[in-house]
Amino acid sequence: MFEQQLMKMLLNKNFYDKNKGHLSRSLFANGTGAFLDTVQRAHEEYSSDLSMDELKALHVEKYNPAMSETAKESFELLCSKISGAPEPNSDIAKDIIKSLYVKDIGHRIALLATEAWNSSDNNKLVEAKRLLEEMDEGAISSEKYEFVTDDVYELFAEINTTAKWQFNLETLGRRVSGIGPGTLTIVFGRPEVGKTAFWVNMVAGQDGFLGQGANVHCICNEEPGCRPKARMMMAWSGINNRNVVSNPNDTEDELKERTELLGEMRDLWRPVMDNLVMPEHVVDWDMNYLDAYIAEQKPDIVVVDQLDKMSIDGTFARTDEKLRAIYTGAREIAKRRNCAIVAVSQASADAEGRYEVTFSMMENSRTGKAAEADLIIGVGKSDTVDSEDHSRGICISKNKITGWHGTIGAILDPQTSRYTI
Repeated sequence: MFEQQLMKMLLNKNFYDKNKGHLSRSLFANGTGAFLDTVQRAHEEYSSDLSMDELKALHVEKYNPAMSETAKESFELLCSKISGAPEPNSDIAKDIIKSLYVKDIGHRIALLATEAWNSSDNNKLVEAKRLLEEMDEGAISSEKYEFVTDDVYELFAEINTTAKWQFNLETLGRRVSGIGPGTLTIVFGRPEVGKTAFWVNMVAGQDGFLGQGANVHCICNEEPGCRPKARMMMAWSGINNRNVVSNPNDTEDELKERTELLGEMRDLWRPVMDNLVMPEHVVDWDMNYLDAYIAEQKPDIVVVDQLDKMSIDGTFARTDEKLRAIYTGAREIAKRRNCAIVAVSQASADAEGRYEVTFSMMENSRTGKAAEADLIIGVGKSDTVDSEDHSRGICISKNKITGWHGTIGAILDPQTSRYTI
């Protein structure tokens, strides 16, 4: 009965056009295939709705003039049943047609796979691949589309969410403002230049993301998570690394002082500690696992140190192709899961001793990694033998948030992992 109701809906031109990508003769039985053939031919030829009398006339007089009297009677009876069927809800009818379509494609692919298994006929698999591609096209053709709003208040409110979480380095914040849902930021630099300290300060330094109330998750596959977490506690509290890390030669008074400082750090950290989550044992995570984790946990900001070390499904001829796929995946996750992702990466040898490091100096990347990012921050350090030189160049070489490019001077305090201007 519902099959006849669907056929009745197909006389409507608008309904037919929205669902024609999912229609095929194999979806319908009991002689309705001939009815569908005529509906399809008529709608391709005419631009208006069809009445049942018009459809019968086209079927008998124009498309099948040599029909036998028995076939005409059979078609007339089918049309009479369809005319008498109640008209279903259009949304329900659309969903049922799509469901029938998917089941039909699945059945046909299963048959082809069985034939390929029994005969080792590669052409069967090629045909199955074609059916899958056809299914994708059909699914797209009947979707409802959403369009960008013309409401200026709504439009600019959406734009402003791009910078929801503000940078706590004042000169950087004035020029870039911050990051927000759907953005991918890359922070990169040479080993030991201070890139980890940069994101640690960005997250947990004074007025950092934690202090702003962001729920931040840090995925650290570069080193044990306890180290960056301890650095975040120091950045938040301002308590010096030298004062809390024990020394074998400590006196009893020095041990007591360290214990007291650790207690002070704990108390200062307590108001924001629930805003930070750092899962352990992340070395073997791949992009699918990362996506599933973010979907479940729903963080505001995710820092991945280092994203390059994530694995991803697929076979790649070159390292840069694999990295592009990883960064494309990260960008898609940020948008799909409505969070900000900060990817930490290494710089190539071209950045050694350079105060200003641009995205062309990222390791193992041609343009793939850079193409996916909304914001790229390079941490540079001039070539000097002075170990006390803590000046750093914070280079913005890509900025789709505000458009500003340039290098900002900053000072790194390695003992607290804080950056200041």
